[in-house]
Amino acid sequence: MSENSDQIFEWAPLWARVQGLAASIDGSAVVIAADPALSPAQGGAEYVLPWPGSEGAGMAAAGAAGPGSRLTLVGDDAQGIADFARQNGMGELADRLLLSAPTAEIAQVASLPDEAQVASAPMDTYDVVEISLFDHPVCSGRISIGDAAAVIAGIQADSEEHREAYEPALLAALAEEAYLHGAGTLYMIAEPERAEGYGNSGWSVAARVTSFEIA
Repeated sequence: MSENSDQIFEWAPLWARVQGLAASIDGSAVVIAADPALSPAQGGAEYVLPWPGSEGAGMAAAGAAGPGSRLTLVGDDAQGIADFARQNGMGELADRLLLSAPTAEIAQVASLPDEAQVASAPMDTYDVVEISLFDHPVCSGRISIGDAAAVIAGIQADSEEHREAYEPALLAALAEEAYLHGAGTLYMIAEPERAEGYGNSGWSVAARVTSFEIA
């Protein structure tokens, strides 16, 4: 089994949970979908697979599980992924980067002004951490924690200025939640334009994550 396959089985189920979705294993794929009992109107499933790999071609040719299905390929060969998608008539939906970092490194204490507060709240499948300034929420994010790893997602701020000012402290607070639960590795899927900034604070690029609509 490849390193990408091992990583996918580690982070993709948590990536589903942090979005409030369900995940299952199908061969080399992690299948992400809404719980039909909760969201029956959702579209098709998302199939997360390592690249290169043989199962992606079969799913693309078969149309996977119906209309609205997505194929997400995880690997380093951007040109190979692009060629594969073009040959199978798939349209690109998103091209992002999988970032990873040691939990202990990100969980270092980040200073906050006295008027700022950090609060956390457990949800069904993830925890929410929020930073408030004078009791006004300015930055928040989600984390889903597994036995060995955790996935951060859903980072939001009420302004770009507040994101730049408070995101380091938010990530530290999220990482501390994971650290206290024994998760040694953090993962986050980020837009390429933000990857450089995260790289300056301890994150590294683990793989490219490219999603396509299956015709």
